[in-house]
Amino acid sequence: MQLSDPARPRHFVEHDGYQVQHLIESGAQGLRGFHLVVKRTYRLEQDAPAQPTRWQRPLRFSDSFYEDDPNPIGTPLRYETELTPPKPACDVILNGHCYPPGGEATTCIASLKVADVLHKKVRVVGDRSAWWSVGAKRAEMTGARPFSVMPLRWDFAYGGVDQSFPTGPLPHPANPSGVGYWVAPPPGMDDVDRWGALPNLEDPDRPLSLDHLKVDVRDWQSGPHPWGFGAVPRFWAPRAQKAGLDPSVRPLWDMIHANPPPGAAEALPFREMQPDFLSAAPAGQTMPYPTGGEQVLLQNLHPTEEELRFRLPTDRPRLSFDFGKGLTSVPLKVDTLIIEPDLMTLDVIWRGRVPAPEGFSVDQMGLIRFEVDGKPELPCKLLDTGFPIELLTGGHP
Repeated sequence: MQLSDPARPRHFVEHDGYQVQHLIESGAQGLRGFHLVVKRTYRLEQDAPAQPTRWQRPLRFSDSFYEDDPNPIGTPLRYETELTPPKPACDVILNGHCYPPGGEATTCIASLKVADVLHKKVRVVGDRSAWWSVGAKRAEMTGARPFSVMPLRWDFAYGGVDQSFPTGPLPHPANPSGVGYWVAPPPGMDDVDRWGALPNLEDPDRPLSLDHLKVDVRDWQSGPHPWGFGAVPRFWAPRAQKAGLDPSVRPLWDMIHANPPPGAAEALPFREMQPDFLSAAPAGQTMPYPTGGEQVLLQNLHPTEEELRFRLPTDRPRLSFDFGKGLTSVPLKVDTLIIEPDLMTLDVIWRGRVPAPEGFSVDQMGLIRFEVDGKPELPCKLLDTGFPIELLTGGHP
Protein backbone atom coordinates (compact mmCIF):
# COMPACT_ATOMS: atom_id res chain seq x y z
CA MET A 1 0.00 0.00 0.00
CA GLN A 2 1.03 3.66 -0.30
CA LEU A 3 2.71 5.27 2.67
CA SER A 4 0.04 7.97 2.78
CA ASP A 5 -3.51 7.56 1.61
CA PRO A 6 -6.04 10.31 2.47
CA ALA A 7 -8.92 7.93 1.71
CA ARG A 8 -7.97 5.63 4.57
CA PRO A 9 -10.41 5.87 7.49
CA ARG A 10 -8.83 6.70 10.84
CA HIS A 11 -7.44 3.66 12.69
CA PHE A 12 -7.89 1.40 9.64
CA VAL A 13 -5.31 -0.40 7.48
CA GLU A 14 -5.68 -1.72 3.96
CA HIS A 15 -6.08 -5.48 4.00
CA ASP A 16 -7.71 -7.91 1.57
CA GLY A 17 -8.40 -10.83 3.88
CA TYR A 18 -8.34 -11.96 7.49
CA GLN A 19 -6.03 -10.76 10.25
CA VAL A 20 -4.57 -13.49 12.43
CA GLN A 21 -2.73 -13.61 15.74
CA HIS A 22 -1.61 -16.40 18.04
CA LEU A 23 -1.38 -16.16 21.83
CA ILE A 24 0.46 -18.44 24.21
CA GLU A 25 -1.66 -20.48 26.61
CA SER A 26 0.29 -21.47 29.70
CA GLY A 27 -0.43 -23.02 33.08
CA ALA A 28 1.43 -24.10 36.17
CA GLN A 29 3.29 -26.73 34.13
CA GLY A 30 4.32 -24.27 31.40
CA LEU A 31 3.29 -24.05 27.74
CA ARG A 32 0.00 -25.82 27.02
CA GLY A 33 -1.00 -24.53 23.61
CA PHE A 34 -2.07 -21.52 21.62
CA HIS A 35 -5.14 -19.39 21.19
CA LEU A 36 -5.82 -18.19 17.66
CA VAL A 37 -7.67 -14.93 16.94
CA VAL A 38 -8.97 -14.11 13.46
CA LYS A 39 -10.66 -10.82 12.56
CA ARG A 40 -12.39 -9.22 9.60
CA THR A 41 -14.33 -5.97 9.15
CA TYR A 42 -17.49 -5.89 7.04
CA ARG A 43 -19.67 -3.21 5.47
CA LEU A 44 -23.39 -3.23 6.33
CA GLU A 45 -25.92 -3.13 3.52
CA GLN A 46 -29.68 -2.89 3.88
CA ASP A 47 -31.45 -6.24 3.33
CA ALA A 48 -28.21 -7.95 2.29
CA PRO A 49 -25.36 -9.96 3.80
CA ALA A 50 -22.51 -7.89 5.24
CA GLN A 51 -19.59 -7.60 2.79
CA PRO A 52 -15.83 -7.39 3.55
CA THR A 53 -14.41 -3.87 3.43
CA ARG A 54 -11.25 -2.70 1.71
CA TRP A 55 -10.13 -0.95 4.89
CA GLN A 56 -9.85 -3.22 7.91
CA ARG A 57 -9.65 -2.38 11.60
CA PRO A 58 -6.41 -3.83 12.99
CA LEU A 59 -6.60 -6.27 15.86
CA ARG A 60 -6.76 -4.31 19.09
CA PHE A 61 -3.89 -5.05 21.45
CA SER A 62 -5.27 -3.05 24.40
CA ASP A 63 -8.51 -1.59 25.77
CA SER A 64 -9.71 1.58 24.03
CA PHE A 65 -11.85 4.23 25.73
CA TYR A 66 -13.99 6.96 24.20
CA GLU A 67 -12.14 10.16 23.25
CA ASP A 68 -8.94 8.10 23.69
CA ASP A 69 -9.22 8.96 27.39
CA PRO A 70 -6.69 6.99 29.45
CA ASN A 71 -8.88 7.33 32.57
CA PRO A 72 -10.88 4.09 32.83
CA ILE A 73 -13.12 5.47 35.58
CA GLY A 74 -14.40 8.68 34.03
CA THR A 75 -14.81 7.43 30.46
CA PRO A 76 -16.57 4.22 29.35
CA LEU A 77 -14.89 1.45 27.41
CA ARG A 78 -15.44 1.43 23.66
CA TYR A 79 -13.40 -1.61 22.59
CA GLU A 80 -11.85 -4.31 24.75
CA THR A 81 -8.54 -5.84 23.76
CA GLU A 82 -9.07 -8.62 21.25
CA LEU A 83 -6.10 -10.68 22.43
CA THR A 84 -8.19 -12.89 24.69
CA PRO A 85 -8.85 -16.64 24.91
CA PRO A 86 -11.96 -18.14 23.28
CA LYS A 87 -15.25 -17.14 24.91
CA PRO A 88 -17.99 -19.57 26.06
CA ALA A 89 -20.61 -17.86 23.84
CA CYS A 90 -20.79 -15.08 21.27
CA ASP A 91 -20.66 -11.46 22.50
CA VAL A 92 -22.75 -8.96 20.56
CA ILE A 93 -21.52 -5.40 21.20
CA LEU A 94 -23.18 -2.31 19.73
CA ASN A 95 -21.63 1.18 19.68
CA GLY A 96 -23.69 4.06 18.33
CA HIS A 97 -26.56 6.47 18.89
CA CYS A 98 -30.33 6.42 19.15
CA TYR A 99 -32.26 8.38 16.49
CA PRO A 100 -35.98 8.74 17.34
CA PRO A 101 -38.46 8.36 14.47
CA GLY A 102 -39.75 11.66 13.19
CA GLY A 103 -36.50 13.39 14.08
CA GLU A 104 -37.29 14.31 17.69
CA ALA A 105 -38.90 12.77 20.78
CA THR A 106 -38.74 12.75 24.57
CA THR A 107 -38.55 8.93 24.72
CA CYS A 108 -37.62 6.24 22.24
CA ILE A 109 -36.94 2.50 22.20
CA ALA A 110 -33.66 1.39 20.61
CA SER A 111 -33.71 -2.29 19.69
CA LEU A 112 -31.12 -4.91 18.73
CA LYS A 113 -32.32 -8.30 17.46
CA VAL A 114 -30.32 -11.21 16.05
CA ALA A 115 -32.47 -13.93 14.48
CA ASP A 116 -34.66 -15.41 17.22
CA VAL A 117 -31.85 -15.91 19.75
CA LEU A 118 -31.18 -12.37 20.99
CA HIS A 119 -33.45 -9.36 21.48
CA LYS A 120 -32.36 -6.42 23.63
CA LYS A 121 -34.15 -3.10 24.05
CA VAL A 122 -32.99 0.14 25.64
CA ARG A 123 -35.41 2.92 26.62
CA VAL A 124 -33.84 6.24 25.69
CA VAL A 125 -35.07 9.33 27.54
CA GLY A 126 -34.30 13.01 26.98
CA ASP A 127 -32.32 15.04 29.50
CA ARG A 128 -33.98 15.37 32.90
CA SER A 129 -32.98 15.95 36.49
CA ALA A 130 -34.18 15.28 40.02
CA TRP A 131 -33.74 16.73 43.47
CA TRP A 132 -34.14 15.50 47.03
CA SER A 133 -35.23 17.76 49.86
CA VAL A 134 -34.25 16.65 53.36
CA GLY A 135 -36.76 19.04 54.95
CA ALA A 136 -39.66 17.93 52.77
CA LYS A 137 -38.47 14.28 52.83
CA ARG A 138 -39.42 13.81 49.21
CA ALA A 139 -37.93 13.74 45.72
CA GLU A 140 -39.13 15.39 42.52
CA MET A 141 -38.23 14.83 38.90
CA THR A 142 -38.42 17.12 35.87
CA GLY A 143 -39.97 16.07 32.60
CA ALA A 144 -37.73 14.78 29.81
CA ARG A 145 -36.57 17.26 27.17
CA PRO A 146 -36.90 16.39 23.47
CA PHE A 147 -33.79 15.02 21.73
CA SER A 148 -32.86 14.23 18.13
CA VAL A 149 -29.84 12.00 18.81
CA MET A 150 -28.58 10.33 21.97
CA PRO A 151 -25.21 8.56 22.52
CA LEU A 152 -25.56 4.96 23.66
CA ARG A 153 -22.66 5.09 26.09
CA TRP A 154 -22.35 4.01 29.70
CA ASP A 155 -21.84 7.60 30.88
CA PHE A 156 -25.47 8.21 29.80
CA ALA A 157 -26.73 5.19 31.78
CA TYR A 158 -27.45 4.77 35.50
CA GLY A 159 -24.44 4.78 37.80
CA GLY A 160 -21.66 7.24 38.46
CA VAL A 161 -20.12 8.44 41.72
CA ASP A 162 -22.12 9.69 44.70
CA GLN A 163 -20.12 12.77 45.71
CA SER A 164 -22.38 13.46 48.71
CA PHE A 165 -21.87 10.21 50.59
CA PRO A 166 -20.84 11.06 54.18
CA THR A 167 -17.61 9.05 54.18
CA GLY A 168 -16.42 10.26 50.76
CA PRO A 169 -17.14 9.78 47.04
CA LEU A 170 -18.72 6.39 46.40
CA PRO A 171 -18.61 4.88 42.86
CA HIS A 172 -21.31 2.57 41.57
CA PRO A 173 -19.78 -0.93 41.39
CA ALA A 174 -21.38 -1.74 38.02
CA ASN A 175 -20.94 1.61 36.24
CA PRO A 176 -18.76 4.28 37.86
CA SER A 177 -18.96 6.43 34.71
CA GLY A 178 -22.77 6.89 34.73
CA VAL A 179 -25.18 9.35 36.37
CA GLY A 180 -27.96 9.24 38.99
CA TYR A 181 -26.34 7.12 41.72
CA TRP A 182 -27.62 8.43 45.06
CA VAL A 183 -26.88 6.44 48.21
CA ALA A 184 -28.83 6.78 51.45
CA PRO A 185 -26.58 7.73 54.39
CA PRO A 186 -25.76 4.98 56.90
CA PRO A 187 -27.75 4.97 60.18
CA GLY A 188 -26.69 7.80 62.47
CA MET A 189 -25.38 10.04 59.69
CA ASP A 190 -27.16 13.14 58.38
CA ASP A 191 -28.67 13.31 54.93
CA VAL A 192 -28.18 16.28 52.58
CA ASP A 193 -30.21 18.01 49.91
CA ARG A 194 -29.37 16.75 46.44
CA TRP A 195 -29.81 17.74 42.84
CA GLY A 196 -28.47 16.10 39.72
CA ALA A 197 -28.96 14.71 36.22
CA LEU A 198 -30.73 11.41 35.66
CA PRO A 199 -29.72 8.69 33.19
CA ASN A 200 -30.83 8.80 29.57
CA LEU A 201 -30.67 5.01 29.11
CA GLU A 202 -32.94 2.61 30.98
CA ASP A 203 -34.24 -0.92 31.01
CA PRO A 204 -37.77 -0.63 29.51
CA ASP A 205 -38.99 -3.22 32.02
CA ARG A 206 -37.54 -1.34 35.01
CA PRO A 207 -37.74 2.41 34.34
CA LEU A 208 -36.35 4.77 36.94
CA SER A 209 -38.85 6.02 39.53
CA LEU A 210 -38.76 8.45 42.45
CA ASP A 211 -39.11 5.54 44.86
CA HIS A 212 -35.76 4.12 43.72
CA LEU A 213 -33.65 7.26 43.48
CA LYS A 214 -31.85 6.52 46.75
CA VAL A 215 -30.36 3.10 47.35
CA ASP A 216 -28.88 1.25 50.32
CA VAL A 217 -25.12 0.94 49.97
CA ARG A 218 -25.35 -2.59 51.41
CA ASP A 219 -27.92 -3.65 48.82
CA TRP A 220 -27.12 -1.62 45.72
CA GLN A 221 -28.12 -4.54 43.46
CA SER A 222 -31.78 -4.03 44.42
CA GLY A 223 -31.77 -0.47 43.08
CA PRO A 224 -31.75 0.72 39.46
CA HIS A 225 -29.21 -1.03 37.26
CA PRO A 226 -27.11 0.22 34.33
CA TRP A 227 -28.59 -0.66 30.95
CA GLY A 228 -27.01 -0.27 27.55
CA PHE A 229 -25.47 -1.93 24.50
CA GLY A 230 -21.75 -1.26 25.03
CA ALA A 231 -18.84 -3.40 26.24
CA VAL A 232 -18.42 -3.89 30.00
CA PRO A 233 -14.88 -3.54 31.45
CA ARG A 234 -13.31 -6.38 33.41
CA PHE A 235 -13.21 -4.32 36.62
CA TRP A 236 -16.98 -3.57 36.77
CA ALA A 237 -19.45 -5.70 38.70
CA PRO A 238 -20.75 -8.29 38.20
CA ARG A 239 -18.04 -9.24 35.69
CA ALA A 240 -15.22 -8.54 38.14
CA GLN A 241 -16.76 -10.99 40.60
CA LYS A 242 -16.16 -13.81 38.09
CA ALA A 243 -12.39 -13.26 37.96
CA GLY A 244 -10.04 -15.88 39.33
CA LEU A 245 -7.10 -18.17 38.64
CA ASP A 246 -6.49 -21.01 36.25
CA PRO A 247 -7.38 -24.42 37.81
CA SER A 248 -3.84 -25.67 37.12
CA VAL A 249 -2.39 -23.42 39.84
CA ARG A 250 -4.65 -24.77 42.59
CA PRO A 251 -2.10 -27.27 43.98
CA LEU A 252 0.43 -24.46 44.35
CA TRP A 253 -2.21 -22.21 45.95
CA ASP A 254 -3.20 -24.92 48.43
CA MET A 255 0.41 -25.52 49.32
CA ILE A 256 0.96 -21.83 50.09
CA HIS A 257 -2.30 -21.11 51.91
CA ALA A 258 -3.29 -24.41 53.52
CA ASN A 259 -1.12 -23.94 56.62
CA PRO A 260 -0.74 -20.25 57.40
CA PRO A 261 1.85 -19.43 60.08
CA PRO A 262 0.64 -18.58 63.61
CA GLY A 263 -0.83 -15.10 63.81
CA ALA A 264 -1.41 -14.86 60.06
CA ALA A 265 -4.81 -14.33 58.49
CA GLU A 266 -7.00 -17.33 57.76
CA ALA A 267 -6.25 -19.30 54.63
CA LEU A 268 -7.60 -17.60 51.52
CA PRO A 269 -10.08 -19.65 49.49
CA PHE A 270 -9.10 -20.50 45.94
CA ARG A 271 -11.13 -18.63 43.33
CA GLU A 272 -11.31 -20.26 39.93
CA MET A 273 -12.02 -17.97 37.01
CA GLN A 274 -15.52 -18.47 35.62
CA PRO A 275 -15.56 -18.92 31.83
CA ASP A 276 -17.98 -16.02 31.27
CA PHE A 277 -15.49 -13.62 32.86
CA LEU A 278 -14.05 -13.48 29.33
CA SER A 279 -17.32 -12.04 28.02
CA ALA A 280 -17.46 -8.24 27.62
CA ALA A 281 -21.12 -8.19 26.56
CA PRO A 282 -23.67 -6.55 28.89
CA ALA A 283 -26.76 -8.35 30.17
CA GLY A 284 -28.86 -9.88 27.42
CA GLN A 285 -26.23 -9.65 24.68
CA THR A 286 -24.67 -13.09 24.42
CA MET A 287 -25.91 -15.77 22.05
CA PRO A 288 -24.91 -19.22 20.77
CA TYR A 289 -22.04 -19.15 18.28
CA PRO A 290 -23.53 -17.96 14.98
CA THR A 291 -23.10 -20.12 11.90
CA GLY A 292 -23.53 -17.31 9.36
CA GLY A 293 -26.48 -15.76 7.57
CA GLU A 294 -28.47 -14.83 10.68
CA GLN A 295 -30.59 -11.71 10.21
CA VAL A 296 -29.87 -8.67 12.36
CA LEU A 297 -32.56 -6.04 12.90
CA LEU A 298 -31.69 -2.63 14.35
CA GLN A 299 -34.45 -0.16 15.21
CA ASN A 300 -33.90 3.56 15.77
CA LEU A 301 -30.13 3.08 15.63
CA HIS A 302 -29.33 4.67 12.24
CA PRO A 303 -29.57 8.36 11.27
CA THR A 304 -31.68 7.73 8.13
CA GLU A 305 -33.02 4.17 8.39
CA GLU A 306 -35.64 3.62 11.10
CA GLU A 307 -35.05 -0.10 10.60
CA LEU A 308 -31.67 -1.38 9.47
CA ARG A 309 -31.72 -5.02 8.39
CA PHE A 310 -28.71 -7.07 7.31
CA ARG A 311 -27.38 -10.60 7.56
CA LEU A 312 -24.24 -11.85 9.21
CA PRO A 313 -21.58 -12.91 6.70
CA THR A 314 -21.46 -16.55 5.70
CA ASP A 315 -17.75 -16.78 4.90
CA ARG A 316 -15.70 -18.79 7.37
CA PRO A 317 -11.88 -18.65 7.40
CA ARG A 318 -10.09 -22.00 7.14
CA LEU A 319 -7.13 -21.67 9.48
CA SER A 320 -4.18 -24.06 9.57
CA PHE A 321 -1.39 -23.90 12.14
CA ASP A 322 2.10 -25.38 11.71
CA PHE A 323 4.52 -26.13 14.56
CA GLY A 324 7.22 -27.25 12.14
CA LYS A 325 5.75 -30.72 11.65
CA GLY A 326 3.05 -29.97 9.08
CA LEU A 327 -0.17 -27.99 8.96
CA THR A 328 -2.98 -28.75 11.42
CA SER A 329 -6.52 -27.47 10.94
CA VAL A 330 -7.81 -25.24 13.76
CA PRO A 331 -11.60 -25.19 14.42
CA LEU A 332 -12.85 -21.61 14.75
CA LYS A 333 -16.02 -20.14 16.22
CA VAL A 334 -17.42 -16.62 15.95
CA ASP A 335 -17.40 -15.36 19.53
CA THR A 336 -17.49 -11.57 19.09
CA LEU A 337 -19.60 -9.27 16.90
CA ILE A 338 -19.10 -5.49 17.12
CA ILE A 339 -21.84 -3.55 15.33
CA GLU A 340 -21.44 0.19 14.62
CA PRO A 341 -24.46 1.38 12.61
CA ASP A 342 -23.24 4.99 12.40
CA LEU A 343 -20.20 3.75 10.49
CA MET A 344 -22.15 0.93 8.80
CA THR A 345 -19.49 -1.57 9.89
CA LEU A 346 -19.39 -4.96 11.56
CA ASP A 347 -16.29 -6.51 13.12
CA VAL A 348 -16.35 -10.31 13.28
CA ILE A 349 -13.86 -12.17 15.47
CA TRP A 350 -13.29 -15.91 15.35
CA ARG A 351 -11.31 -17.73 18.01
CA GLY A 352 -9.93 -21.22 18.39
CA ARG A 353 -7.42 -23.23 20.37
CA VAL A 354 -4.74 -25.73 19.45
CA PRO A 355 -2.68 -27.73 21.99
CA ALA A 356 1.10 -27.57 21.78
CA PRO A 357 2.64 -30.82 20.49
CA GLU A 358 4.53 -32.92 22.98
CA GLY A 359 8.03 -31.63 23.50
CA PHE A 360 7.37 -28.26 21.88
CA SER A 361 9.01 -25.33 23.68
CA VAL A 362 8.94 -21.56 23.45
CA ASP A 363 12.40 -21.73 21.84
CA GLN A 364 10.72 -23.20 18.76
CA MET A 365 8.33 -20.27 18.28
CA GLY A 366 10.19 -19.25 15.14
CA LEU A 367 8.99 -22.43 13.44
CA ILE A 368 5.32 -21.44 13.74
CA ARG A 369 3.43 -20.41 10.65
CA PHE A 370 -0.20 -20.38 9.61
CA GLU A 371 -2.35 -20.31 6.53
CA VAL A 372 -5.82 -18.90 5.97
CA ASP A 373 -7.82 -20.38 3.11
CA GLY A 374 -4.61 -21.96 1.81
CA LYS A 375 -2.63 -18.69 1.77
CA PRO A 376 0.33 -18.05 4.13
CA GLU A 377 -0.37 -15.25 6.62
CA LEU A 378 1.92 -13.15 8.81
CA PRO A 379 0.90 -12.74 12.45
CA CYS A 380 -0.56 -9.32 13.25
CA LYS A 381 1.96 -9.09 16.09
CA LEU A 382 4.08 -7.36 13.44
CA LEU A 383 2.16 -4.18 14.28
CA ASP A 384 3.62 -3.84 17.77
CA THR A 385 7.07 -5.41 17.66
CA GLY A 386 8.97 -2.27 16.74
CA PHE A 387 7.97 -2.30 13.07
CA PRO A 388 6.92 1.31 12.29
CA ILE A 389 3.13 1.24 12.24
CA GLU A 390 3.23 4.55 10.31
CA LEU A 391 4.32 2.56 7.26
CA LEU A 392 1.11 0.57 7.43
CA THR A 393 -1.29 3.33 8.43
CA GLY A 394 -0.02 6.11 6.16
CA GLY A 395 1.27 8.26 9.03
CA HIS A 396 -2.13 8.60 10.71
CA PRO A 397 -2.49 7.89 14.46
